[in-house]
Amino acid sequence: MKVSAFLRKSANKNNTEIQATIYFRLRDKNKDIKSASELTINPNHWNAEKQGYKDRVALIGDSEKIKLKNDIQNIISFITQNYDEDADGEWLNVMIDKYHHPDKYKNKEQIEAERNLSFAELFDDFLLKHKLSEVRKKISE
Repeated sequence: MKVSAFLRKSANKNNTEIQATIYFRLRDKNKDIKSASELTINPNHWNAEKQGYKDRVALIGDSEKIKLKNDIQNIISFITQNYDEDADGEWLNVMIDKYHHPDKYKNKEQIEAERNLSFAELFDDFLLKHKLSEVRKKISE
């Protein structure tokens, strides 16, 4: 199984305004699945071998180059880790969407676990989950 990033659009050599969507392709045995991501890049700045910015693009800052490179690698890694034999085009769309919008796929328990609780709320929660033992109840009386 192999996952790669690619572009479908090309641009005139001096066109610095156009943006192309970065697509991801999953190939495995008899599967060849493609799906669009929310990532974009100018086609003139794209290096197909590196799957990211060309080395000598001066118009883009280093932080933006690094962010795009990391996003592409993270999506590839996410797809690879969650891959199973039943994967299809819809599955790949969902995986890419999960990467871009993870909160959309969280259940109530996950949302509650991430919520920042005050000390009093944490303490009340602790007391509810950890009842006093019979020995401690006798000592406190």
